[in-house]
Amino acid sequence: MKILFIKRILLESVKKMVLEHKDEPYVLLWLLGNENNYGVASNADKKPDAYFKFANEVALWIKSVDKNQSCCSMQWRYAISG
Repeated sequence: MKILFIKRILLESVKKMVLEHKDEPYVLLWLLGNENNYGVASNADKKPDAYFKFANEVALWIKSVDKNQSCCSMQWRYAISG
């Protein structure tokens, strides 16, 4: 249950940010994390499949409301964008 609560809080935070700034000319792209695979502020190093699944769900939501900007997540070994 704790994981679902955290995911909900994170998604709500992203939704608020995207809806507030999506039409601003200074937004170049939506960055969903930087080097999360180290596990400092997440469990991405221990559960990469769960982390990337969640990041993909968030990216798909962002693209549904902001078709003009790319989403990406920069990792030491991985990079996802779209």
